[in-house]
Amino acid sequence: MQLQFLGENFDASNCGRMCDNCKNCLKVVEQDMTKEALKIIELVQAMSYYKNNITTKMTSELMKGKKLQKSYIRPDLLEKYQGSLRHMGESEIRRLIIKLLIMGALEESFIQTKIKGVATSNISVYLVCGKQKRVDSVISGVAKVKLSHGIEQNDFDIKSEEKEAETDKYQDRAKFTKVSTADHNLLMGGGAGEAKPKATNEDV
Repeated sequence: MQLQFLGENFDASNCGRMCDNCKNCLKVVEQDMTKEALKIIELVQAMSYYKNNITTKMTSELMKGKKLQKSYIRPDLLEKYQGSLRHMGESEIRRLIIKLLIMGALEESFIQTKIKGVATSNISVYLVCGKQKRVDSVISGVAKVKLSHGIEQNDFDIKSEEKEAETDKYQDRAKFTKVSTADHNLLMGGGAGEAKPKATNEDV
């Protein structure tokens, strides 16, 4: 997901089994988090409607149920959204926000503010809703918001996955060998099964 956020698509076939999930023999599964994602979108929409700003940190802490140190959020919004995702960890809520940023349902707004008595300025990053088309696709359920998780698996599952990976490698090698043989036949004078032209008297 981090590579997607940076605009790079990762091919699972290039996995070197060096990440924590692979090292700890965890099986990666996807979980539908669309319902939870909608609550985040609703909060950001409400904040934008009332001309208030909210950061990723504030969002994750608020929805986890923590009391914000500095709260500029309306009391009715606090009552509605505080602790609404308490069943999730803060890091997981942040991952969900990043997923929404990748999907374009959320965007980041950079606001520069001057600091009194200092020549420098401060830049704050706030969450805003993305293009309406992207937001509507999540609200309507057309676009599902999914997060991947690593779960423990038994020895049988691990061996089965290793065997399946070896089978895929063997099939790829066999396919490559077949293609290479066909290319060789073409270079040597025609494809497999093609009859060579007979010599005529004129050729002799």
